[in-house]
Amino acid sequence: LIWLCLFIGFAVKTPLYPFHIWLPEAHSEAPTTGSVMLAGVLLKMGTYMMLSHGLISSALFFSIGLLYKIYGTRSLIYYNSLAHFMPRFSMAFFIFTLANMGFPGTAGFPGELLIFTALVGESIFLSVLVGIGSLFTGVYSIWLL
Repeated sequence: LIWLCLFIGFAVKTPLYPFHIWLPEAHSEAPTTGSVMLAGVLLKMGTYMMLSHGLISSALFFSIGLLYKIYGTRSLIYYNSLAHFMPRFSMAFFIFTLANMGFPGTAGFPGELLIFTALVGESIFLSVLVGIGSLFTGVYSIWLL
């Protein structure tokens, strides 16, 4: 049921047949610049970001599953010196972690930047809170290595 709801939402966003009914009306009612942005960027970016998030998340889950298979435990205490014993794996895990955090140069960065920029205009307190949360996420993710 959840999968079906998510699929319908993504089908409307991308727009897949038969969920594309809104698209011709949106193009005809929008100003020219809005129609150009809709056709050229927005429809494709939704699909691209869904694929990007799916690949990055899958890679991280696969990495953790591989570590569990090798070490036989999920306790982070036993994953010390991972970069020393598995340097290539550690580098790949590091890159996937940066991509998951929305680090500059990765696919998630523009969205993270836009959300944070909009939040700064609304509430400085929430901006600081989100910034601290992002910092903790980064420190924790890097500590895993």
